[in-house]
Amino acid sequence: MKFLLTAYFAVLLLGNSAFAIEVDCFYEGDRNKISCRCVNANRPEMVQSQDISTIISSFTSEFRRPSFSHVELRQCSSLDVILDLRAFVVNGELQNISDISFDRIGELRINIQNIDFGHKRFVFNDVNYLTISGNLDNPSTSVLMYIRNSQPRRGDVIFQDFYARSRIPLINIQDARSVRVVNSYFENLGVAEVLRTEHCYVTLTGQHEVDCTMGDLFFNSWSTASLYYVVNHPLFIAGIILLILLILLIVFVCCYSTYWKKKKEIELLGYPASTISRSVPVHLNSPPMRSPPLRTERTPSSVGRRFE
Repeated sequence: MKFLLTAYFAVLLLGNSAFAIEVDCFYEGDRNKISCRCVNANRPEMVQSQDISTIISSFTSEFRRPSFSHVELRQCSSLDVILDLRAFVVNGELQNISDISFDRIGELRINIQNIDFGHKRFVFNDVNYLTISGNLDNPSTSVLMYIRNSQPRRGDVIFQDFYARSRIPLINIQDARSVRVVNSYFENLGVAEVLRTEHCYVTLTGQHEVDCTMGDLFFNSWSTASLYYVVNHPLFIAGIILLILLILLIVFVCCYSTYWKKKKEIELLGYPASTISRSVPVHLNSPPMRSPPLRTERTPSSVGRRFE
């Protein structure tokens, strides 16, 4: 069963006038899928950090018993969206979203927040300029990522300020013009496939190119830029403080032990000079002591000469 719903969203940006966004959404009950299409695909939508869950809940508010696990946005010119999978609550029921897909979008900036449990699959088809940021902070969640282009070497992909603690068995990128991984951290990345892609970088600007391999592209970014994430972690800071305190304690104990060892050795050698007090006292005013005269013993031969 399929429902057609239409909504208009007015988004006011700072320094810009309001633009009305016309979107058609189809609910496919047999596939548990909601698919939303931008009506005026050639006009920039000027959406700034629009929460996908807000759009979806607007369309499903009239459903008595909603049930969907797949959300799709397609045929849009420019989108800046937030993906909060814990915010898909319709009529008091939390929807377990397993599939998120984007199709035929000119420029897409997606910030991932608060991913829930289970197996997830993110699919990006024919996105000309794709920027992925945010975090996958649930280590019990498994996420698959597919980034594909129907025309070879057309799309540009950027992972920027993206931190993933969740298990990612596969990142599959095909037919991209360039891939950049900047300030990003992948803790449990299984396989990263970058196929038929011209250029790969680990910086946002500049042309310092690296090989489009899992080690050079994804883990090189972790070992350099995303070291900031590790260094600023509270557990890391607490560990460094404890290590410094332990080193200071060891230095103090060694110095104190060396001091007492040297003191004991000096006392065994007769020092300090306090041992002089136990010797015979010397009086400065007493007359000098005279040594007794030497006595010469007379031999018998000398006695005989005397009587002669």
